[in-house]
Amino acid sequence: MTATENKVLGYLKSKEHGERLRVMVLDLRMSRSDLLRVLYGLKRFGYVACIDMPGDRANGDFGYIKYVWTGKEW
Repeated sequence: MTATENKVLGYLKSKEHGERLRVMVLDLRMSRSDLLRVLYGLKRFGYVACIDMPGDRANGDFGYIKYVWTGKEW
């Protein structure tokens, strides 16, 4: 596991209920594309899961995706 993957996984471990992608980009100071590349790899190996939080389209809320640590250790 690379240092960047460890940093992202450590950040998600510290968040009990997961975190939104846009907040993770700001907190980790990474570009969105780099962060998504890391999250895709972690998700593929089962370390991270994503939860779709639906929004109320009638009020203009489009919802978001939340990333959560699955509890799997390396």
